[in-house]
Amino acid sequence: NGNASYTQCDVDVNGIESATCVTKVMPGILINPNQVAFSGKYALFANYNSTYTQCLVSESGIISSSCTNNAIQDLLYRPLSVSINESYAYFSNSSQSTTKCYLDESGLDSNTCQRISINSTDLAFNNQGYVLTVNNNSNINQCKFDINGDFNTCQNMTLPVTINPYALAYNNDYVYFVDHGQNYTYLQCGLFESGGININNCLPITLINDTVNTAIAFH
Repeated sequence: NGNASYTQCDVDVNGIESATCVTKVMPGILINPNQVAFSGKYALFANYNSTYTQCLVSESGIISSSCTNNAIQDLLYRPLSVSINESYAYFSNSSQSTTKCYLDESGLDSNTCQRISINSTDLAFNNQGYVLTVNNNSNINQCKFDINGDFNTCQNMTLPVTINPYALAYNNDYVYFVDHGQNYTYLQCGLFESGGININNCLPITLINDTVNTAIAFH
């Protein structure tokens, strides 16, 4: 949303109920938020001013009164996105690095945060042990991740279609990339049975209404 706000909407079997959408403004708590991710009873926002915002979540959505703005000294730099996989949160920094933090019952434990040498604008995990990272060009990285949240056996690949993927998301047997260069295009790629990406099975999808897209998500 804007410089200090987010919009929350109810969702039913037909999708978003637009009549229920409410925008919450939280000056000083949300500061140019780029993305939000959910883990159990917590939501994490990545703020472009090098902080993150943590909020409690109930059945009714984000509890705005619980939100706090937090800094991780020298470890976050203008994060572009935040992703959560099981007990770990990953912030993709503008400084060609990723900040990895442990999540416990109290939310993000800032004492566990560390910079790792993953250069990405976004990353996504599937339930078969793979993580994909993108960095606004046709080269992507696919890695395996372990129980400690570390990335191993990484492989650099070039997508068969010239796009600039800025964000990505898995959905069932496919992974989808947002093209930041041609803002109206997505790239859909199939997965092998093992869960790895099959770059020989990719199809560009053009949206009817061309809009600037910098994120994609499935539920």
